[in-house]
Amino acid sequence: MGTINLRKFEWSLQFLNPTEKYKIEIITQIINAYPLRIYICVGDSGEFDPEIYSELYKKFPQNIAHIFIRDICQTPECLSTCQERYVKAFKDVSKQRWTVFKDPKKIETNIEKILIL
Repeated sequence: MGTINLRKFEWSLQFLNPTEKYKIEIITQIINAYPLRIYICVGDSGEFDPEIYSELYKKFPQNIAHIFIRDICQTPECLSTCQERYVKAFKDVSKQRWTVFKDPKKIETNIEKILIL
């Protein structure tokens, strides 16, 4: 399989840094450290994950096999806004490379199938 890389926990004020900038820097460091690996990005719609992962895909299209975003929108008004947001965030990313989901049981979990895309 591979590794799972999560956010490092530190007892400092670093947690006050903007999440978007932090995630882009850290994930960029990881990909640069392991450039031959293939990555699957998993996040949610609560903050900037769609925009972050889209930007990273543009920088590293050969390394990012797929982006999964869990849609946490709860209201009809939010749903239409979120749909527009996803279209805008992923406009330069092939539709076969990203998935927005509500129910984790319904996403593709066959890694070989994901990596073929």
